[in-house]
Amino acid sequence: DFSIDDLLERVEEFQRRQQLETLERITTENSWLEYHIARHRQGSTRAMNLLQEIYDAVALIQKALQQCRLDEIKANQSWLAFWGVREHPH
Repeated sequence: DFSIDDLLERVEEFQRRQQLETLERITTENSWLEYHIARHRQGSTRAMNLLQEIYDAVALIQKALQQCRLDEIKANQSWLAFWGVREHPH
């Protein structure tokens, strides 16, 4: 025998199964997305750290170049003074 109550029960069971399958699929997709977001964040953090290191290195190089120029100017002045040569302003 087939009754309306049996039919309704089967429909409800089908809907529950569908909901569970959908929930499983969404949970799996969510885990996948969380994993990839975490990897992206790690990559971004590494990139930002590398950029900071590059910036710091460039700042050190600029400071060293400036010091080198100052030392060269002083050395030239000392050399010229040693030989008694005076620089004339341009």
